[in-house]
Amino acid sequence: MKLRIAFIQLLPGNNLETNLETGKKACIEAKEKGADIALFPEMWSDGYYLPQDEAGLNKLAIPKDSEFINEFRKLAAELQMAIGITYLEKMIRDRLIRWFSLIDMAKRSCTIRSCIHVRSMMRKYYQRVMVFM
Repeated sequence: MKLRIAFIQLLPGNNLETNLETGKKACIEAKEKGADIALFPEMWSDGYYLPQDEAGLNKLAIPKDSEFINEFRKLAAELQMAIGITYLEKMIRDRLIRWFSLIDMAKRSCTIRSCIHVRSMMRKYYQRVMVFM
């Protein structure tokens, strides 16, 4: 059995809604071309757009059960194709985590990789440095 993987290579839009629609279209195209799995670039949900204020940064974080993720779950089942989606999530103690979740055809997610987002980890350090300068 051959496994065909589509590496989605797109520039993200300016907001979550645009990235959702662009991503769904890319998945449909990948399936039409015979893909079994579609993999998105890192941080697809926000495209590494990082506001400098904490409120703006936290607004970009989404939960694992958000409409954004659930739409890709539905699409994976509809297309009968696994989808590897990447996004920013707010976790315990206001840490932002980058996630890569692989969604199978039965809408189940398996988190393959997660790591603390450097910006959230360094926020307090930078504030301290600025205070002592």
